[in-house]
Amino acid sequence: MLDKVNERDDRKLAKHIVSLYLTHIPTISETDFLPVEKFTRYINYARKITPVLTEEAGQALINFYVSMRKSGTVGGSNVVSFTTRQLESMIRLAEAHAKMR
Repeated sequence: MLDKVNERDDRKLAKHIVSLYLTHIPTISETDFLPVEKFTRYINYARKITPVLTEEAGQALINFYVSMRKSGTVGGSNVVSFTTRQLESMIRLAEAHAKMR
């Protein structure tokens, strides 16, 4: 199976993958800095947090995915520089970063 670069199809696939992670934006409350003594409890709490990917962030991921796919075709080469698996990894990294923050 060949993974050929096609901007229209890449954008459609990226939109589908990002949409799997999109939900409504929750209300965000202010959180004070945690003392060292409470850090372990905070980590346990943070494991239960479910970050939400916003429409704006989803669009940024889609645009980045499409641009990375296009960069593999520069100069007539057909090198696949970015895959859907890497897009999903970027989404998971963004969610992990949100949990950490």
